[in-house]
Amino acid sequence: TFGIAGAVGAESGLAFLGLGDLSAATWGGLLNQGRNNITCAWLIYFPGLGIFVLVALLNLIGNGLREAFDVRAS
Repeated sequence: TFGIAGAVGAESGLAFLGLGDLSAATWGGLLNQGRNNITCAWLIYFPGLGIFVLVALLNLIGNGLREAFDVRAS
């Protein structure tokens, strides 16, 4: 789950920089469009919030699974 969270962050960062597939709809691409068209603030807030929530949940799930299945922890 930590690797998936890192992949989401990497993909959105690369798409924000314009290095991804321009024909695909991505959160990073939406953030880049929002930066170019500042009058539509929802193009910045919703994708940014979506990235944050997804990465945070994946990290929390991964942490919970690690704590549940770690045999070395007392």
